Amino acid sequence: MQPQPQRSECQGWQQLVGRWATEATHPALPGAVINGQATFEWFEDQRFLIQRSHYDHPEIPDAIAVTGIIDGKPSMHYFYPRGVHRVFAVDITADTWRFWNDAPGFSQRFTNTLSDDGNTINGEGELSLDDGATWEHDLVLATADGTGRPWSSPVYFAHDGYAEFLWVSAPEALHSRNIAARPQVGIVIFDSHAPIGTGQGVYISAVAEQVGGGDLMRGIETFSRRSLGHGGAAWTVKDVHAESGLRLYRAKTEAYSILAKDGRPDHRISARPV
Repeated sequence: MQPQPQRSECQGWQQLVGRWATEATHPALPGAVINGQATFEWFEDQRFLIQRSHYDHPEIPDAIAVTGIIDGKPSMHYFYPRGVHRVFAVDITADTWRFWNDAPGFSQRFTNTLSDDGNTINGEGELSLDDGATWEHDLVLATADGTGRPWSSPVYFAHDGYAEFLWVSAPEALHSRNIAARPQVGIVIFDSHAPIGTGQGVYISAVAEQVGGGDLMRGIETFSRRSLGHGGAAWTVKDVHAESGLRLYRAKTEAYSILAKDGRPDHRISARPV
């Protein structure tokens, strides 16, 4: 039997085919960097793309997803142990791969951006527990080492009146080591799903440090409240002390700004939280 030609709607999906090394964070596992791998391959008639994902963490189950044109629309059926099956709408272009669902009480959306050379995919996931009225975002933390070499990392965060941002990380993580050498950081919080040309982000200049002393109890209580509110675990001082391997960090804000959007490149104006 001759192989059937690939459907025209699927031709842009070829860029995902292959084996990818993955590195991720998860809101329910603050401080953990989850390594793994994902493999994409065509089903024999090249009408369905099969994705197999493996994660090197006992709390994150392996998964399989099948993407294809179903009922005339691109969609992905996602499965993992415990009997979980979710269906996502899909949009794949030359440089982005998006998928989302609108399940009542548990909506999800993911945006993945392909690098110009096609060798890297940077992704961000968001969750809504109120049918899309509000979405929870990760904070993107930009640091630099002692020589000025930059690095950015998404981290799950809590805040104290937007004057302090708190997160849990391992001291050995690159962004933690950068903070130890150079405490000045940049932060941006944004909605990656806003239509092109309409989005707005908040840019924050801050000074970061590991939290200790009398501030540790207050800080971890703030972090724990947000974690519990998102279905995550409770956190105590014991979880970020001694042999735990994790520490609580904070960034104290110095300035906020947003883009003026007046046609001038990178023209920012001061802002403040309300």
